[in-house]
Amino acid sequence: MEYNNILRDDSLFPLLTLPKILILSKTMQKMCLFYCSFMLITAVADLIVVALTNQWNLVFTRYSSLCGGFLIVITSYVSLYHPARVNMFVNTYNKIFPSLWSLYGCRHKFEKIASLAKIFALFMTAAVLIVATAALPWYGDEYYLYFPVKVAVDYFNKYALNVYLFFFYTYFYHAALTLIANIFSLTYLILHLYNQFCMLNEKLKTLPDNQHQDLVKQELISCIKLHQTLLEYIKLINALLYYPIYFYSAGEFTIGLTIILCPKSTLMDLLRAILAAVITVSAVAGGCFFGQILENASEETLNSAYSAPWYTWNTKNRKLFLLFLQLTERKAILSTSGVITVNYQLLIGLFRAIYSSVMCIVHLRSNKG
Repeated sequence: MEYNNILRDDSLFPLLTLPKILILSKTMQKMCLFYCSFMLITAVADLIVVALTNQWNLVFTRYSSLCGGFLIVITSYVSLYHPARVNMFVNTYNKIFPSLWSLYGCRHKFEKIASLAKIFALFMTAAVLIVATAALPWYGDEYYLYFPVKVAVDYFNKYALNVYLFFFYTYFYHAALTLIANIFSLTYLILHLYNQFCMLNEKLKTLPDNQHQDLVKQELISCIKLHQTLLEYIKLINALLYYPIYFYSAGEFTIGLTIILCPKSTLMDLLRAILAAVITVSAVAGGCFFGQILENASEETLNSAYSAPWYTWNTKNRKLFLLFLQLTERKAILSTSGVITVNYQLLIGLFRAIYSSVMCIVHLRSNKG
């Protein structure tokens, strides 16, 4: 599962450093297996305790935030470490990237989006690590915040409790690194797809006129090949995102409800809620932004094609151009078979769903009271 920097002058390649360390290092693989097993066993054991003690009402308390976080984290683990998912990512890279256009000619343009991506990556790294640190037992309220801690305190002896809590809290940082690695790898793939569409659009705007018919033919064939490669590229990315999008959306929805509905009786509660809100909104907004600019660049391809001097070309080149226009009807959209589309509409939809659910719950509570 080795892969090297295939694209020349790839300023985003450092984003793959952390994913490569976590995926390819044998030590990290063993650590991942341990922590993933640890949390799955914890989740199953806690579910059994809830069922046997009939404490389902705890789902609607502060403990519910852990449910949303668990959905996001376990999805990140499966997305990053599962062998099938790793092979999908590496095969996407090794299959698609050798066919992409070189970045050398438009490096200065790509640097702008690359700089934005690096700022986003640094911000998300800092935010995730701060949230992981804030989640540690600084305030002494972990018994009422984390249901696994509550179960451990109630049923473990002192030695077993200390061992369990050590792994439970160190797991926060491993989960943080896993989430960051997922963000980095997906950002890398999406932004390279966006950049290729931008280069294709620029090429279409500068196609030669009737004095260079052979060159026109070569350029059109090159554009058609790249466009088909990009359509295959987006298909592979959507396959990678298919299940994670559902679980990430569900986790973010749960966290959003918890932040709004659960009481903030202390300053630490308020701080944790603010940090959780910042990281959740930032992650969703960042993903939707990158999905939206990709969709916009894909839609711009048709407009760029119309600006070409096609009316000066010979019949064979016009037929090639007509074929290209037909192919551009297929857009590059980050989507799960059309059910969830990663763009600004997803961001608005999540806020609407959270708001509607909060209003419904508040209304039911008021009627019950």
